[in-house]
Amino acid sequence: MQSIEPMPEVAVAILAGGKSSRMGAPKAGLTLVSGRTIFDHVYSCLSELGLPCVVVGHAEGIALESNPELIVIPDDVIDRGPVGAMRGLFTSDVAQHYLVVGCDQPLLTADLLRKLFVEIDERPNVFCSESEDFIFPLPGLYPASLLPIVQQLLEQPRASLREILTRSNVRNIAIEQTDWLRLRSANTPQDIEDIDKILRPEN
Repeated sequence: MQSIEPMPEVAVAILAGGKSSRMGAPKAGLTLVSGRTIFDHVYSCLSELGLPCVVVGHAEGIALESNPELIVIPDDVIDRGPVGAMRGLFTSDVAQHYLVVGCDQPLLTADLLRKLFVEIDERPNVFCSESEDFIFPLPGLYPASLLPIVQQLLEQPRASLREILTRSNVRNIAIEQTDWLRLRSANTPQDIEDIDKILRPEN
């Protein structure tokens, strides 16, 4: 009898289902000054962690043919943003916990993300400011056991990742202000210009 492989404890999930309305084009496929796409930067960073990786959403702009190892989980709740994506992710049975990042966060580093693995249990782990005045929902380590909270939120007209954290026993991991820059998302053409300045070789 063929043995059944146990479900991995942790997998990486890249959210790639947004409309990119402020950018005017699929963000993941935009090329930065480095010559690599935003997604390539994100995926290269995550690959250093050695974990299974899935993409959640329509994955527009991502060269899937160049990354055949990627698993794509389509949104099964349309137009509900990251919370709808979380429902598809948590019901996929790919893993028990997910390191969730945006496809538009090209400044992330593996060393920074490893700080989210301080404990792996039924609490979500996210970054915060040292005073805990600012909470950053992405990137975050989210257990699939949060599915009931996600289901409840999707019954409401509006839902956000911050509401998931509010309703759960979140673990806030303080990082220095110099690391906040690494969490930045590319949402507008101006964001791309700012990120390019950071990525230039002279920097």
